[in-house]
Amino acid sequence: MKGITQRIEEAISDLAGIKQITSQSSAGGLSTVNVKKRTDTNLERLIEDVRNRVNSIIGFPELAENPQIYRDEFSNLAAYVVISGERSDDELQPIARQLEIALKKHPAISAVENWGKAIFPASGRTGSGQPSPLRDFVQRSR
Repeated sequence: MKGITQRIEEAISDLAGIKQITSQSSAGGLSTVNVKKRTDTNLERLIEDVRNRVNSIIGFPELAENPQIYRDEFSNLAAYVVISGERSDDELQPIARQLEIALKKHPAISAVENWGKAIFPASGRTGSGQPSPLRDFVQRSR
């Protein structure tokens, strides 16, 4: 795989807009090449340039899969936002959800993920006083 990795690196190394190229090859046959762009570079254009260069490489091994070129959405983590206070989780969850929705609407933010989202309430009742789905499931399973 090292030959494939090196060939890809060589094919894209002189592209305008690249800040850094890092790569990794494994004995299991996986080759990964990561490209970081300069801040003033149009990402979509750079991805297309990389795709064109990689697709023009002739002579990959017969068993090699076609290279996959994609945007890594989570490589530029900008911030963690923590919602906390002297309130219950039932009170904090809607606040976190409102913030998540507002951030997703911002044009300069490409991704937002709520890692503290409650799937099932831990208590036997939801914030609205209704029985929780988890409690109902546990009771039916007995």
